[in-house]
Amino acid sequence: MVDNVGNWRWSLFDQFLMLFVLLHIAAKKGPILALVNDVVVWTIGAGHRFSLKSAYEIRTGHSNVAHETVWQAVHKYRGVHE
Repeated sequence: MVDNVGNWRWSLFDQFLMLFVLLHIAAKKGPILALVNDVVVWTIGAGHRFSLKSAYEIRTGHSNVAHETVWQAVHKYRGVHE
C-alpha cells in the first residue's frame, strides 16, 4: 500500500474507501517497507469483525488461524456497498 519510502499508493485502494477514511489515512505517514512486513492482525470470526482478543492472540502467538484464509478474505473484499 506504500512505496519504499512510505508514500501512500492511492491508486491501489482509494476507490474502495469513503472520503472521511481517506482523509484520516492522508494525515498519517505510511510505513517504510524496508522496516515493516505485512502481518495478519485479526482472525476470521463471526461476521468478520475485528476484536482486541483476536489481535492479542495473533500478536502473542496463541492463535492457530490459517493466514491464507485471512488474506483470501482481504483480496475478495470489494469495498463498502452503497
